[in-house]
Amino acid sequence: MLASGAQIARLYKEDVSRELSSGEQVEAISWFDGAGNKRLDVHLPDVQEEVFMWRKVVTSDADHGIEVAVDDRWKAPVERHDYLQDETYWPGPGENLFVHLEYTASGLKAFPASENDVQHLMAPAPADLHHAWVNATVYSSPPFGAFLLTADRYKIFVHESEWTHRPRVGEELKVRITHRQEDGSLNASMYPPKEVAIGSDAQLLLERLQQADGTLPFGDRSSPEAIRKEFGLSKAAFKRAVGALLKDQRIRQENNTLILESSEKRTD
Repeated sequence: MLASGAQIARLYKEDVSRELSSGEQVEAISWFDGAGNKRLDVHLPDVQEEVFMWRKVVTSDADHGIEVAVDDRWKAPVERHDYLQDETYWPGPGENLFVHLEYTASGLKAFPASENDVQHLMAPAPADLHHAWVNATVYSSPPFGAFLLTADRYKIFVHESEWTHRPRVGEELKVRITHRQEDGSLNASMYPPKEVAIGSDAQLLLERLQQADGTLPFGDRSSPEAIRKEFGLSKAAFKRAVGALLKDQRIRQENNTLILESSEKRTD
């Protein structure tokens, strides 16, 4: 048994590399075993405190919280950050969190990067990324927009109006760069360019109309929320797609309802 102040914890033989003498001081890390006993281990993981990096999530559930891998032996619980309050948008096992590790009085813990941390650590993006598609990982996903980092630490913001769905923290996305800010950060969209999106979105509406026997109760008066829930489109994208289909005389609109022209109905 080892004592630290008023706390006592078990130190088992398998958790030391040599015999210890009574009264000897040792460095150890605390953890809890499956029976809930607080234990110590002198095999400390090689940790660079205060260094931020992506770490793989190994546990993510309401009962145990979020834990990230430290090495093959150790994992660390993640401190709840403001953007980790909603469990619906937690990262899943196998996804990544941008964190730093720190030894605390209760053991090794992982701390997610704050917005100030990311602003300090980000790299200015080059100017030639406009319209390029890039891969990036979400580190924060508040209701108004998602914040991402690329492997090169380019910071990206995707406004909620440019979502195809609300991203989870830890989710890897492919996004299209739309603007570069003065500080070198980027704005992006999850949608393709308008000229491409009109074609794919219009095809989506046609297929949904065919599946619904030619009518759908949606139009200019439909709310953006209802449109996004039904089709996964922003209202602007929906209106562009409807406009393209109206121009091609493939549908018509009556009383806030889309109606498929008879020539477009399935015959099978």
